[in-house]
Amino acid sequence: MKELGILVKLNKDHRLVCETLERIGVINNKSKKFYPSCYCIAEEDGTFRVYHFKELFEKEGKASDYNDIDELRRNTIVHLVRNWGLIETDYEIDTILHEKIDVLRHEQKKEYTICHKYYFKRKL
Repeated sequence: MKELGILVKLNKDHRLVCETLERIGVINNKSKKFYPSCYCIAEEDGTFRVYHFKELFEKEGKASDYNDIDELRRNTIVHLVRNWGLIETDYEIDTILHEKIDVLRHEQKKEYTICHKYYFKRKL
């Protein structure tokens, strides 16, 4: 079975990494909606992984149409966030996507509705 997500080491606070990832994805300028592609998850063993939202469905055993383009999108986003100094990873990223990845500037975030395609269950 293929391992899901990319193991990362955080160089900044987890909330900062998550907020940054929330601003990387797909934008719809007409409707002013923004769809994040990836999430940074704290695992039970104390490590962190960046997942494409479709990988999270697979992780839960749900149906997903995660494909090579989604993997390329996730890898490109990890590449960007690593280059910005927020994370480190030993994961070899040899190909990145040069289109179809939008990044909202922090000050633009209030102009858009963030539409998550994956919702986290609250642990009690």
